Amino acid sequence: MAMGAQDQGIANVQTSSSMAEERLKAVIDGLDAMDDASAIAALEAVLRDAPGLAGAHQLMAAIHAQMGDLDAAEAEFRAALALDPELSVARFQLGQLLIVRGDLDAAVLVLEPMASTARQSPDADVLGAYASAWLQAVQGELEAAIREVDRGLAGPQALPALAADMRKLRQVWLGALSEGDGPRPTVPLFLSGYNRQG
Repeated sequence: MAMGAQDQGIANVQTSSSMAEERLKAVIDGLDAMDDASAIAALEAVLRDAPGLAGAHQLMAAIHAQMGDLDAAEAEFRAALALDPELSVARFQLGQLLIVRGDLDAAVLVLEPMASTARQSPDADVLGAYASAWLQAVQGELEAAIREVDRGLAGPQALPALAADMRKLRQVWLGALSEGDGPRPTVPLFLSGYNRQG
């Protein structure tokens, strides 16, 4: 199975010498050997001791999304962002989740700050360019969305699986353009591929 968002965000989880953060790192390191229920239980244990670890909430959200529990995923992404508003991977994932849920107004509010920052810099922030792509797509501007994906893909890819998903999504949007279809509800590949990297 394709690597998913939980794996993509793992590299961005900040770790330090605290015991809780060390336990979080151990959970991250052991994800490949765990099923989703075991991963959730391990993260719950970490969060009982250190509820302020934004990275643990982000990872918990990604696993909930993988399991199809979008309510729990949204709550955990929001918890991660409340603790660390600059956690861009969680912001991007929350934006995609809101698009999946059809809450486009909320998705715009979540993704717009990322997209605005990326538009102000010629060296576009990759996640910001991808956020801008989603904003263009939900407005029916698929050509502009594809340009934003291309802009993101031209940057350094800290999250290779996200880049692969955005390439796939680009193809979906190109197909929709060639068929003359407007944007249609498309489950973001980043959300549907929350499996562990192997």
